[in-house]
Amino acid sequence: MAPRWYRRMWGSLHEPRTVTAVMVCVYLLLTASALLILTDRPAHDVATIFAASFMLIGGIVGVPSAWSGAWWSEGPAAMSALAGLVMLAVIDLLTAVDHARLPGYPLTLTLLVALFFVTRAVRIWPQMYAPGRGPMTPTREAEIRADTMVRVAEDAARAQRDRATD
Repeated sequence: MAPRWYRRMWGSLHEPRTVTAVMVCVYLLLTASALLILTDRPAHDVATIFAASFMLIGGIVGVPSAWSGAWWSEGPAAMSALAGLVMLAVIDLLTAVDHARLPGYPLTLTLLVALFFVTRAVRIWPQMYAPGRGPMTPTREAEIRADTMVRVAEDAARAQRDRATD
């Protein structure tokens, strides 16, 4: 039986799949939010358009980057999203000085989301690629050869023990 489309889709997500699926959803929601801001009428001021553009770029680049485990591009996407969110929080704070509905709530919520993006960027940015996803380098080739030699030595030792017990 041929695999269903949703199984193929799930299987194409980078490991750990649940974390990747959540990040893809976050980037999709970020993109949708930025598009809603940019297409809203009446037109916004330049600062809001600039901030929403940063969010849009972060979302558009973040979806395929997170999906495939391309950390080298997901880090900048997360930082772009962070920049847009912080700019919008500052804009909202400056314009909401007159309003006393829920003081500080939009700013606090935005900063919480921004910290989420900071933790994601810090977690993925020390390495350019997810483990096993990067280009073959001399260091990686040496690691593979060393791992293979260790496995061969373990197999040989196991075979020798088996012969000694027989």
